[in-house]
Amino acid sequence: FLNRFIVCYVESTRELPEGGAANVAALAPAALDALRDAVLDARSHPGPVEFTPEARERWLSLYSRLRNPGNQGPLAALLQRGAPIVRRLAAIYALAECRRRVTEQDLNAAMAVWRYAVESQFTVFGGGGLSRDAARVLRAVDEAGADGLT
Repeated sequence: FLNRFIVCYVESTRELPEGGAANVAALAPAALDALRDAVLDARSHPGPVEFTPEARERWLSLYSRLRNPGNQGPLAALLQRGAPIVRRLAAIYALAECRRRVTEQDLNAAMAVWRYAVESQFTVFGGGGLSRDAARVLRAVDEAGADGLT
């Protein structure tokens, strides 16, 4: 189940009882317009998002490593999902720019997100060095057993 998600570890550095919500009105209208345009463009051109020749070459060099991350113990099932996740992220980056082709830059950005997710998974699930909160969550998941948690 968890291998369908990108796990990102974060820690709170301060207390914000009111939430510290982002000021949406402060976002540049041009950025919101660009996002809307990208979504409309993607919807109006259904179909596959292809790789540029350079991106395809890069993808072929990454794919095997992403599918077979090596002996990672209990994390193996999570880490083996890297290939489809990286490919989807790269496609999202291309579509956000109203492009139907993934570039090397898109793949590199997707790989940076995946590397952070891998580090996060080791931090949260890899044993040793867990933060107090991560250890508490891991303990709760273990105690819930097959029933899981909400």
